[in-house]
Amino acid sequence: MTVIERFKRTVFDESVLMLNKAGNNRECCYEATPCDAIVFASMGVDGAHYCIVPKEGDSTLESSPIYRVSPMDFSEGTVIWTAKNFSDFISIAAELKRFG
Repeated sequence: MTVIERFKRTVFDESVLMLNKAGNNRECCYEATPCDAIVFASMGVDGAHYCIVPKEGDSTLESSPIYRVSPMDFSEGTVIWTAKNFSDFISIAAELKRFG
């Protein structure tokens, strides 16, 4: 079971971050979304979403990096490295008490 599958099985307040439970990884895809990305959640505004870009040989996605894709935000850039892996992403969000 991948780290995303484990996360989706937990109780989570989806008013904070909308999980992509449909399994359609390209559901909120924009040109800015990396081709091999696995989209796992969206912020619900301006197409902003989070994705994992799988590292070669990382079948559980435990060590693959997380990116925030903000296709409508041209001030910071559209693809922003967010965390070194999913566990780091959750830790940062818990510390900051937000995902955005």
